[in-house]
Amino acid sequence: MKITTAAILLCAAALAAQAQTFSTPVRNVNDPTHSPMTASCTIQFSTIGLGTCPLYTVPAGKRLSVREIAVTCSTDLTGSVSYGLLSSSTAAPSAENLVAVPSNFPNAKWSAGARQVFFQSLAGPVEAKVWLAAGVPSTSNCSVSIQGYLVDQQP
Repeated sequence: MKITTAAILLCAAALAAQAQTFSTPVRNVNDPTHSPMTASCTIQFSTIGLGTCPLYTVPAGKRLSVREIAVTCSTDLTGSVSYGLLSSSTAAPSAENLVAVPSNFPNAKWSAGARQVFFQSLAGPVEAKVWLAAGVPSTSNCSVSIQGYLVDQQP
């Protein structure tokens, strides 16, 4: 008896159609796509130096994971902004969440910077900090925005 390739494939398809499979759904409460978040704030400078603004308050029992920070600033023509960063009482500022804010346009008053970060903070306030290096403070301001997600705090 001669068995052809078509016959073998037909038998395999028939067996697969009769096989039953069962799946057990698994609930993943820490999936980043379940609790995405964004936040932003604006710093209006009153002096040269470090300006801060409150970005977000992490709820009790949660952990904030920031994955991107963006800083956009407006100053007078003599102004310059050096950097922006994130800080909280449970996560110290570090080079990992530092973003340079170079002037993007020659002889213009706009500067911006953005980068991917790995910033984690437990319950409590998270602040944005930006350093105004030069310029007229009363005409200088920066907008800071973050994107990330909230997950349950692991015990």
